[in-house]
Amino acid sequence: MLFSQLKLADPFLRLFQFMLAPMRFPGKIVRAYQMESQLAIYPRVIVDPDVLEIARQYRGAYHHPDDEEAYVRSGLAEDGDGQLWLDYISYESYDKAGGDLDAYASYLEGIGQLIHGGLQHALLSVVRKHVWLHALYVSQIELFSVAGFQADVEAEAQRLQVANLPTFAPEYAQALSRIAEQDAAGATAT
Repeated sequence: MLFSQLKLADPFLRLFQFMLAPMRFPGKIVRAYQMESQLAIYPRVIVDPDVLEIARQYRGAYHHPDDEEAYVRSGLAEDGDGQLWLDYISYESYDKAGGDLDAYASYLEGIGQLIHGGLQHALLSVVRKHVWLHALYVSQIELFSVAGFQADVEAEAQRLQVANLPTFAPEYAQALSRIAEQDAAGATAT
């Protein structure tokens, strides 16, 4: 059934119908949709680089444009394909976002559990997403592993908790193998 055929008494349905009308989308919303549907192939929230210019232009009254851009950039990372994305993995971004630093190990552990399941997923499109995420997850474990002894007892406990999180190496290797098999089969089919 088309949305135009529904009796739209519910305000949420009316809003949804309004949002679906392409002629009503401002250009930036269309751009955001295109970026998410065509470029965000990994579990990431990509950010249009224009956001940095917007931050510079609409800065706080006492902020310099460079400072405002740096603040926005502090929560972003640039991926290998040049896309900016909202960094929700790194300790640095977690800290800058005001996360409870004592809870970072548990936060990262939760991400690890998602990765563990995703690496074993039946759909290879899902596996590919979790392979990407796995590399970021492991980079944080390695960061804490090489940090060395922390004199503060709580900081050392956190360092050890993160450094000892599982890396899911067997599942990762199996996922890469499955992806390679699919890619090889696709290459021979073309």
